[in-house]
Amino acid sequence: NKDVRASAADSLGKMKSADGKPLQDTVKPLIEALKDQDKLVKLNAALSLGIMGNSAGVNALTDIIFEVADKNVTKPMRFEAAQMLQKLRDKKSVRTFLRILPDMDAEMREIARDTLNGKTTFKPTGEVLRTDPPLIDKDSVPVLKEAMGWSNNVVRVFAIKAIGKVGDSSVMPDLRKAYRDEDVKIRVAAAESLARLGD
Repeated sequence: NKDVRASAADSLGKMKSADGKPLQDTVKPLIEALKDQDKLVKLNAALSLGIMGNSAGVNALTDIIFEVADKNVTKPMRFEAAQMLQKLRDKKSVRTFLRILPDMDAEMREIARDTLNGKTTFKPTGEVLRTDPPLIDKDSVPVLKEAMGWSNNVVRVFAIKAIGKVGDSSVMPDLRKAYRDEDVKIRVAAAESLARLGD
């Protein structure tokens, strides 16, 4: 029964040892549950692994977010997966949230912007629950440089502005190239970042 499996995957993530830490014995069955054909079972297993800080959970949450063509992956499921990634603040998820920026769903775009900028929002009120240091820092420069060359201009503009805020002068050649781009928004963003970096 898929409802039983989904409930079990959820419960396994809440089990704690005597010292209050997640039970590592539950990791293996949860990883097995990620292979389940039912998307709710997979989501609950991914959320449970995410709570434990297991990388398999992070990867599965990312998969769920981008399964937009799968009718069994609902809008709330995608949002819940994004919220868990937001909570985990895993540096590897910078690429994921950059990919979400041009999402067709406004709430997904919002959670991506908030997470990258260090805000954690509470839905459905939209209240800012807390403000963390931005997820983007100097360690994010390689993925930001890569994103500057992506096809979507929303992502490119965000990446160019973020690089300027990080303050890494190694990106100056990339910014000068962006300043010559045919798109005016790209040029303006590049000019702002070059000014921030003292060029």
